[in-house]
Amino acid sequence: MRPTSNSAQRHAAAQTVAVRGEMAQAQADRRAARVGIRATVTIALLALLAAMLGAVSAACGPQLRDISIDLAAASTSPRQRLLIRTDQLLAPVTEADVRIEPTAAAQVSVVDNTVVVEFSRALASGTEYRVSFAAVGERTGHTTEIKTSFTTPPAALTMLRRDDKGFDTVVQAEIGADGAAEQTLLAAPRLQEYAVAGTKVIAVSLDAAGRGTLVESTGAGGFQARADAPRAQRYRTLRGNLEGTALGFVADGGNDDENGRLYLIDAETNELFEVENLGGTHSAVVEWSFVPGTRAVLVQAANRQVTLVDPIGGRVPVPLGEYDTILGFFADETSVLLQTASEFTRINLRTGERTPIEVPDAVADPAASEGQLLPLTNDLYVRQFQTVDNAAGVQRTQLYRLSASDATLLAAPEDDWIGNVCRSPNAEFLALLRVPDHPSIDSYPLQPGFIGSQLEIVRVDDGSSVATFDGLQANWCGW
Repeated sequence: MRPTSNSAQRHAAAQTVAVRGEMAQAQADRRAARVGIRATVTIALLALLAAMLGAVSAACGPQLRDISIDLAAASTSPRQRLLIRTDQLLAPVTEADVRIEPTAAAQVSVVDNTVVVEFSRALASGTEYRVSFAAVGERTGHTTEIKTSFTTPPAALTMLRRDDKGFDTVVQAEIGADGAAEQTLLAAPRLQEYAVAGTKVIAVSLDAAGRGTLVESTGAGGFQARADAPRAQRYRTLRGNLEGTALGFVADGGNDDENGRLYLIDAETNELFEVENLGGTHSAVVEWSFVPGTRAVLVQAANRQVTLVDPIGGRVPVPLGEYDTILGFFADETSVLLQTASEFTRINLRTGERTPIEVPDAVADPAASEGQLLPLTNDLYVRQFQTVDNAAGVQRTQLYRLSASDATLLAAPEDDWIGNVCRSPNAEFLALLRVPDHPSIDSYPLQPGFIGSQLEIVRVDDGSSVATFDGLQANWCGW
């Protein structure tokens, strides 16, 4: 029987669909083959390119990848590290292989593909440093000259400005070649004293009766009372560390057991720590300071005992002996200069090494008396000499930079006198409190200031004046 016309049509359509399916499958197979070929070619090209790049890298020697350094700390703290990373493992590099301009002492080591440059002391502020060395590939032996640079920020100084008609302010100034940009960190009534760590500030604000409240900054110059501050009749000797991570103060409660208690603040968590009794019995804190580069503190008690303490880090206190005065830290390492009635001693707090020190004498007026002594770097000091003109009723001061072989006059003002001297963290600058002759004293009871006082910034190397600010209590004096 012959198929009907409809059956024939369906049969033909089925054949057409089958043929089309076979054609589509063939096309898909051809596309897959082309994709596979392209993928194989791409992989081969990538492998060839990688091999070529590797060969080029090997032929060219190590190439600079990036660098890292804490610029803010580089000009305030010793032992900061510059990390110079390359794209290859490196053969050893020594101090003699590395050129640093301007010159800066450093220790050099290599870790895999990174050259580690650890600077011995804080670097100059606002300065471009250029570093270069010959980098040798450990596996290839090929050499490349690596060159890089970085610029440290300008020096910063914080000071107190008193205003008998309004709020006193804690102001931070940037010391640069193009002038000084200023920022108000805290404004509050009658500021007795203050301490700063980064942008965090604590201060003692006095009421009309002269009673002090411990306040802290809230940002944009605002303030609030420190809620967990111990009750005290007086807060004094406020300090902040260079890294901006800790602050501290001494509280006097009114009797022997409550006087001279030292408290530290973790600036990152705002937690308050009391420095426990040193040696098992309470002895009031007379003087104290943060150890540069740390949150540890050096404390001198009323019994003359000096102790290294780190309550925030939880380390065991280390007694260092009895001394009359803590004169300050040297800028080139964590060493402190202490004085007794008979000698000066330098103690390296990292190694415990003690060295008797002969402080050099200045060429000065034989009638002048020795004043403040400030350690700078290694064997370099600043010393103040004072004379009094009884007929004129004025005081004259001279400031010398001293070394074993030289005495350089840095300042000898004629129209005023130098109240005290503080150095910048890197010992590049000095802050001189310039007090006018016949000054008037303000009405602040415990830390009075001379009205009209100014802070002059001079360079340590030649005594040249860099900037002058209206204010007192330079924060450099707390280090």
